[in-house]
Amino acid sequence: MLAEQLRARTLEAIHIPSIDDEAVRDYLRAREDVRLELVKTKQRLQKFLLRHGYVYESTRYWTGRHDRWLRGLEFDKGMLKEVFEEYYFMIGTLTEKLRLMDRRIEEIALSEPYAVRVGKLRSFKGINYLTGLSIICEVGDFRRFSHAESFMAFLGLVPSEASSGGKRWQGGITKSGNTHLRKLLIESSWHYRYKSAPSKRLTERRKGQPAEINRLC
Repeated sequence: MLAEQLRARTLEAIHIPSIDDEAVRDYLRAREDVRLELVKTKQRLQKFLLRHGYVYESTRYWTGRHDRWLRGLEFDKGMLKEVFEEYYFMIGTLTEKLRLMDRRIEEIALSEPYAVRVGKLRSFKGINYLTGLSIICEVGDFRRFSHAESFMAFLGLVPSEASSGGKRWQGGITKSGNTHLRKLLIESSWHYRYKSAPSKRLTERRKGQPAEINRLC
């Protein structure tokens, strides 16, 4: 059966990550967990304030102005003040933790054996250290994908299908692949929605990269 599937080219190669790659991958996923927890904590604080009649006049949250407004709030009940301070402290702690993790991710991306590959990926719009390093550690060897459609299936970016006889029906993407990487690449792809000249930062990142990479970008 294996021989027949190999001949028909219906089998896909797998990539076995090294111990170091697995460790980096787990760190990147832990960073995402911290980010999600920060988002949830901010939402909890906002809902808590709304329940007690504290409404911020602008729709731009978590700016310097919003932070000054938060620190200036006064509560009639001591218990409510304690709840607020707990949420506010958690937000500050998670924000700082996220900043430190991003700095560590940048250090890893600039070290061997990731520096060259991450540098090439950073030539594309919407890809920096976090996404570039995630692609490398989640995918591993791109050569195991014989064509783009195979890579799309790995990410769950192919349309679902329920066809019968002469009728063909296709729905939304299957979302059956690598959820973490799919989310990052979808976010990155938004940078290609509109054509625009590369920013100064992107131009700087492309310096020294192979001409073939710059042509693809």
